[in-house]
Amino acid sequence: MEKEQIFLVALEEDEEEFPYVLINLSNARLVQNYEDIPTIEQIESWIGEVKIVAPSNKLTLHLNFS
Repeated sequence: MEKEQIFLVALEEDEEEFPYVLINLSNARLVQNYEDIPTIEQIESWIGEVKIVAPSNKLTLHLNFS
């Protein structure tokens, strides 16, 4: 069985060119930088199939659109 890994998409507020970063929290490595918030398809192109495990009643998304 393949070991599950945890990833995070974060916003680096001081970064202007590629402010969104995909980080592998399982090994503390930067996977990819993005100019805009990445889609699930873009993320899957780097890490494979994405499985979201957060319960929908506890999932909170904070999006800021300028």
